[in-house]
Amino acid sequence: RFEPPKEQGAGPVIVIIDESASMAGEPAHMAKAIGVAMADVAAADGRAAAIIEFSGPAELRVTELPIRGRDPRVVAELLEHFFGGGTDFDGPIGTAIEMVYAATYDAADIIVITDGQETVAPGIATKLAALRADRDLRLFHVAVGIDGGAMAEIADAVWSDVSLSEEAPAHAVLAALVDATHRDGRR
Repeated sequence: RFEPPKEQGAGPVIVIIDESASMAGEPAHMAKAIGVAMADVAAADGRAAAIIEFSGPAELRVTELPIRGRDPRVVAELLEHFFGGGTDFDGPIGTAIEMVYAATYDAADIIVITDGQETVAPGIATKLAALRADRDLRLFHVAVGIDGGAMAEIADAVWSDVSLSEEAPAHAVLAALVDATHRDGRR
């Protein structure tokens, strides 16, 4: 049976948001605004979306945002929640990998918004490389106040030294992410 090639940019969006103590306040608020906006863009395109909030090793929460019929209470709870612990990338990236293996999140664009510079376990990096080849996965990194850190080594694209504050609105980063996740340039 012939299957036409997948449209580029037609995959779901998984936004991973760092909720470590160093992201408290405006950076976390702006990161969540970007996450919810990317979920809205995905929904408008008929694409699935999820937001993974994380902090230390045992602090991880996944919120799937449906394409239609989104409950505003779920979004409000997402916006209000904050862990405030350390930073551990392996949990949220491992969770995103598991979601990609599920059919709903095949060919996902994963966006990581963090100020953390921790490394990712070699096994996680290997799985990401395999998913890039097998499932058309891409990883984008929004580096908040840093030059990219260790995440830059495994990301397909990095926005470095991003300031997420009232003085530096997130709209430019959001516009760049929308363009990047629409691989063929369509909106």
